[in-house]
Amino acid sequence: MKKISTRNLEFLPNGNDLKNLCKSISAIEAIICSDWEFRYFTYNRYWGHNQEVCELNNGQGDQINIFFNQHGIVINGFAHESPLNSWNSNTEKNGGTSFKNFYKPKRNQTLKNQNIGKKIIAGLPTYFEEFIYGEPVKNIGTTFCLWQGVDNKNWHTGDIEFLSDDDLDGSAELLYFLDHNPGTYKVWAEEYYLDQFEHFELNIKAIEAIYNQVMITKEIVESINPGRKDFENLKSDLNEIGYNHDLL
Repeated sequence: MKKISTRNLEFLPNGNDLKNLCKSISAIEAIICSDWEFRYFTYNRYWGHNQEVCELNNGQGDQINIFFNQHGIVINGFAHESPLNSWNSNTEKNGGTSFKNFYKPKRNQTLKNQNIGKKIIAGLPTYFEEFIYGEPVKNIGTTFCLWQGVDNKNWHTGDIEFLSDDDLDGSAELLYFLDHNPGTYKVWAEEYYLDQFEHFELNIKAIEAIYNQVMITKEIVESINPGRKDFENLKSDLNEIGYNHDLL
């Protein structure tokens, strides 16, 4: 089966299905890893008024931000090794011409600027531009972009030309486990959290349950991560994600 990518969107969920999937995986990650800084998936349902964001971050320079609002969904992806990575380094002298800087020695500094390729976001609706051009996306980068309007269940991309088997924008490597298949996530998670699952397998039945929006109980938590003890922090994380639980 082909991986999800900007050229193969058949298995990328639509609308609320994608939102629920992002919440499910973020909830599983919260159970597996108590420190959100080391999680691959995080979800914030309080990002803004009627705005929610899921972030996928591998800690190695690759990142996806999925933005949900009343207009639909937009996905910004950045693969740092992609040839579409448009961050450029420019060496400039600091200090400027203001009075307080005028007598300071001028030191060279490297500034980075990103110019998003116009074809990557060709056709992007204006109501998604603030997210793509604003923070945090502005300082992350963009090598691919997908969007879906609330009244149109088709996914749209920019106008990038690919060779037959080319993952030019890095989307195939970053989007593939959004296929709503618990087995895909299980294989990935056991490798990503290798130390955690060195001596036992990730419980696929528990993963399937959370993928199906089953309420998270203490029993489910312990079946995924027997060593998880700080339920107060987990409750806070699940509340921020917006995933239903009965952890009292």
